[in-house]
Amino acid sequence: TKLIWTDLLEKNRKELKEGEAKMNELFKSIYLNRISFCENTKDYLDKNNLLNISNGFVKKNESLMAVEMKIKTEKDSEEHNYLATKIKNLETQLEELRADEKQIEEAKLYKVQLQSEPSCGEDFLRLQDLLKDMKDKLENVEIETKALKDNIAQKELLLLKRRNTTKQTEYKKQRNSPENLRKQDFQGQVTQYKLEKKAK
Repeated sequence: TKLIWTDLLEKNRKELKEGEAKMNELFKSIYLNRISFCENTKDYLDKNNLLNISNGFVKKNESLMAVEMKIKTEKDSEEHNYLATKIKNLETQLEELRADEKQIEEAKLYKVQLQSEPSCGEDFLRLQDLLKDMKDKLENVEIETKALKDNIAQKELLLLKRRNTTKQTEYKKQRNSPENLRKQDFQGQVTQYKLEKKAK
């Protein structure tokens, strides 16, 4: 049972480690996506000459009105559509990352649970040792009980033998008593007399 508990704990630690690695990959992905978004935004602004606007002054001899008109014109352009699609994809990825972040939070809670489980495991092992001690004591009691029963059986057998010996001794005494011998002698004489009478 201790080996099973150790294997389970090791498996949980391995899964937690994999979860942490996945979390790091997710954070890295978020960081790279943000960089990509910033780069795409900067490219868009560069192409539309928006970064050259400073304090109402438009470089390359373009007026503010011209820039605003250009931005409005470019809204329906292929480049704008590409950027909108890119933003939509990033939003989708962000939702996925939020879902993964929720799983990461669950993994952190699970890690805390794992850190508290060893004490539970120690309590379980102590309880298991206590049960083993009780089982050993019960086995010892059963062994002692069996030995006591065997001893009683031997004594009963010995007592029975002694009773039989006593009965045999009493029977021999009665058989060899003077009165019994006289009785046997008389019966022998009667038998002898009958035999002699029958012979005549």
